[in-house]
Amino acid sequence: MEDFTTSIRIYQELAKEGGSVDHETEDIASNLSAARAQSTWTAGVGSGERKTHANDGYEVCFNRAYELIALGKFSEAEEALTRAESI
Repeated sequence: MEDFTTSIRIYQELAKEGGSVDHETEDIASNLSAARAQSTWTAGVGSGERKTHANDGYEVCFNRAYELIALGKFSEAEEALTRAESI
């Protein structure tokens, strides 16, 4: 069984520290958003409150859309997918 709660906590801690290698911050954000999305999808619970930001990469926007679909927020998911497609 995958422990998304622990994964999310670890990625949040890493995000606070910031990346020390090129693109590490982006990788952490991508993995954090993937853990949140998968947690929402498998548990059926999530807030869906986090919005995408102008500096979010493709993976973060795509994962956000995945999470929103799991929550049944299809119009918001479409916006996140449109944002991902434009990157």
